[in-house]
Amino acid sequence: MVNENSLVLNLSSAGRSNNEDVSVRSSWAYTNINIDPPETYRTTFNNFNWFNNGWKDDNSGLGAYLSVANGASANIGFKAIELNGSSSTTIELRFRVRNI
Repeated sequence: MVNENSLVLNLSSAGRSNNEDVSVRSSWAYTNINIDPPETYRTTFNNFNWFNNGWKDDNSGLGAYLSVANGASANIGFKAIELNGSSSTTIELRFRVRNI
């Protein structure tokens, strides 16, 4: 189990929906308050029409996920961190893939 308090970037789709106000649904950011100064990482959504793309419910009890299809993309603003003169990054992503 990962200690989420030690994560530099912790983006979650839990509770997200395309029914949110457009300014809210098109914002996905995380502020790491464990570093000084705190740093915010933002996601940029490209070519989203919020009908085919966006926050969807998987209807299987797993909750919301971010659907990226039909030429859309999401750029998660993140940079490697340096600790004690050494750069190290571990990235864990969970994908739900269909119609490959």
